[in-house]
Amino acid sequence: MCNRNKEYFAKMGDINTSSKFEKYATEGSKDLNMLRVRWHNGDNIPTYRTETRTFSIVVSNFDVGINELQVDVVKALDLPGKAEIDTYIRVEVPLPSSEAPQRKKTKTVYDTINPGMAFLLFFLGNLNLNIHPPQSSTSRSSLRLTGSHAP
Repeated sequence: MCNRNKEYFAKMGDINTSSKFEKYATEGSKDLNMLRVRWHNGDNIPTYRTETRTFSIVVSNFDVGINELQVDVVKALDLPGKAEIDTYIRVEVPLPSSEAPQRKKTKTVYDTINPGMAFLLFFLGNLNLNIHPPQSSTSRSSLRLTGSHAP
């Protein structure tokens, strides 16, 4: 886990956190090797303490380009209607502008009010995330998802 997190933070450019996880991995492997040697030689295992650590991590897809947006439509829950409903999801992204948004829809899932969809939708636009404009000039836009039933 430490090596995976080290690589993740290195790709994100957070070198301090990456080196922290590298240190955790090195210390952990040294401790495990020491325990294996003592067990193999029949020595007593030293006293120890346990530690519980929680690390939150966001999973990023580094294969998506800088001017692309990937939307994963995973599941819809408890849609109103009969159990025989055929559903699809429409996704609207305000790129390049809110006046001319891009629209896409998933394939239709038949005969369920709890469809597990697992669809990937890609949108292209001017999303250069390397530029950090001042807060005052940044406008917020929202992603619009609409669940609909097929006729």
